[in-house]
Amino acid sequence: MSNPYEPYQPPGGNDPYGSNPYGGPSVPGGPGGPGGPGGPYNPYGQGYGGNPQPAPNDAVSITGFVLSLTCCLSIVGAILGFIGLKRTKNGQRRARWAAIAASIIGPIGTLAAIGLTILVVWGIDQVVTPDNAEVGQCVDVDDDDRDQIGLTKAECGESHDAEIVAVAEAGDYEGVLDDSVLTTDVCAQVMDQADIDAVNQWQDETGRTLQFSVVIEDPDNIDPDDKFACYVEPTSGSLDEAVL
Repeated sequence: MSNPYEPYQPPGGNDPYGSNPYGGPSVPGGPGGPGGPGGPYNPYGQGYGGNPQPAPNDAVSITGFVLSLTCCLSIVGAILGFIGLKRTKNGQRRARWAAIAASIIGPIGTLAAIGLTILVVWGIDQVVTPDNAEVGQCVDVDDDDRDQIGLTKAECGESHDAEIVAVAEAGDYEGVLDDSVLTTDVCAQVMDQADIDAVNQWQDETGRTLQFSVVIEDPDNIDPDDKFACYVEPTSGSLDEAVL
């Protein structure tokens, strides 16, 4: 007599559903399903987990781009740009555009900064002041501003405005500080006799007249240690040779 509580077994002992209702599910890949022992079942064949995170921005490349736009630090920006090219290769990090831009703009900015520096240094070197003036130095005179006279270096063999004939300190000569007024009368005191003779000889040989001018840093507030310079220029036209 059969047991009414015994589950039905088909002939041959085969389970048409591939599982034993009392022994747990029987699935491919071993216990626990396709994922291996104990693993959850995923019908798409992929493990559980979130979306992959995007590559981070490369701070080195971005910093290099910013610095490449500056005047003084463009060389640093160029260096960081070249480093950034390596760091962003094959998508390791983002902001490769910044690395490329920095590696291009940086060298251009560096060359521009060097050129500007050279130009500024050259321009400063061309300016003649009482502190750096030398006797026999040929100069061009900018006296458009009546309150200030500007002198710049010039070649004595080319057309120029004037020539320095004396340089001294205000406190070394009597009368220079009288009433804090500096006049051309002091030039005769400052010049060597040989230079005075050279000026007179030039006037005799050319038939032209030279006039004296004096320049000092601050004519309204003269101190004994202030330097001043005397220069001569023709009353008309320009010079094309040295006077002294």
